[in-house]
Amino acid sequence: MSKRKAIFRITIQNVGTGEIFDPGKLEKCSPYLADRVRAEDKNIVYVGDIRIGNTRLTECTPDNAIRLINGRGTITCSYPLGLATGLKTGYETPLVVELWYGYRETQMQQILIKRMV
Repeated sequence: MSKRKAIFRITIQNVGTGEIFDPGKLEKCSPYLADRVRAEDKNIVYVGDIRIGNTRLTECTPDNAIRLINGRGTITCSYPLGLATGLKTGYETPLVVELWYGYRETQMQQILIKRMV
């Protein structure tokens, strides 16, 4: 907090066992395409929307794509307190964070195929 703005540092983390992909590169996961997923296509998350109540936060760094390093990434946003006019005490409102990403998780299971005669 400062006198003029609230600063939010938001940590994004892959807590699952799968892989995060750039959502614009998901077609590379198709077995029908010759192009394959590369390292630069992985661990990318896009910020679709960050808002407090109905007010969108536009002062964010990085402003669009976040690269996850070791499964974690951070975005920092500020909220000008001038937007909260007339408030002299604290108040509660939801902080909404919308993320866009592709996700792949692999499962294996042994099967036995018998020939029918």
